[in-house]
Amino acid sequence: MNSIPRVLPSSIPLIRTISAQLYEILPNCSQKLSELSVHLGSIVLDSAALTTASFDFTQLNKESAILLDKVKLMADSKLSKQYPNLDFFKLCNT
Repeated sequence: MNSIPRVLPSSIPLIRTISAQLYEILPNCSQKLSELSVHLGSIVLDSAALTTASFDFTQLNKESAILLDKVKLMADSKLSKQYPNLDFFKLCNT
């Protein structure tokens, strides 16, 4: 219970960002991720109330942005290695 306020809060903005990015491509998946973020937010708030934890949302948002940048870099690297001649921007715009 004590680790929930330390571990989960930075994942919620990350999940929300991914959900927003998927909205036009996979609306069902986007909706499920949105619901997941709501449930995780409730768990985090409940656990914080029980453990008297406090949050710095500015710092949590920075941590989420860093995590998202790392994931993007890993995904871009893997995709470019597997499909070196594929232009994803051109593919998405057609």
